[in-house]
Amino acid sequence: MFAEKVPTILEGWYLGEEGGAAFADVIFGDANPGGKLPMTFPHAVGALPDFYNHKPSDDRSYEFSTRQPLFAFGSGLSCTAFKFDNLRVDPVQILQDGTSRVSVEVTNTGSREGDEVPQLYIQPRVSSVTHPVRN
Repeated sequence: MFAEKVPTILEGWYLGEEGGAAFADVIFGDANPGGKLPMTFPHAVGALPDFYNHKPSDDRSYEFSTRQPLFAFGSGLSCTAFKFDNLRVDPVQILQDGTSRVSVEVTNTGSREGDEVPQLYIQPRVSSVTHPVRN
């Protein structure tokens, strides 16, 4: 599979008339890519459709295959590194119709400028409705 033989894959959708210039900036090191995937890429077409709406205990894998995605939702690379510190959730448990405040310190620990978007996903431990599982 080609994804296992190359160091980087640069993906872009609907880039517009400046898309070529943006790609060139990334390829020549003038810009740092920082996007995240808005979908999951499965390993093979045999794993389609990729189910998000399954119970956490449900295994929909196929024989001689894997349900682990090739690239998971929210994946993305950068030319720099980031450190996440001091994650705070107050209160830790959110009651029905309640709210919580979440904060985290993000530090660029690499040698290049870059942007990072922290992502947080929550779901109830017990629910009458199956909530999507991040693959």
